[in-house]
Amino acid sequence: MGTNKRWTILFGGNAGTRPRFADIIARNLSAADALDCAERLAEFYRIHAKSHERTARFMERVGMETIRSALLSLLPYVPVKQI
Repeated sequence: MGTNKRWTILFGGNAGTRPRFADIIARNLSAADALDCAERLAEFYRIHAKSHERTARFMERVGMETIRSALLSLLPYVPVKQI
């Protein structure tokens, strides 16, 4: 999600019969950092998701703490309090 100058990364939402709001992964990122964050998050999802698992069910299964732990060391531009 973009503003005039910065980006917010959201992940894990969906519509349908079991809707879920996405979690905010990071806020106030530059375009380059937002792209890097999105790529790393997508790669983590690709490696750890079950076959055909949607992002909402993935987040319910692994939880935000797992995402924080796994990605924090890879995302030095995201302060701990924003994840």
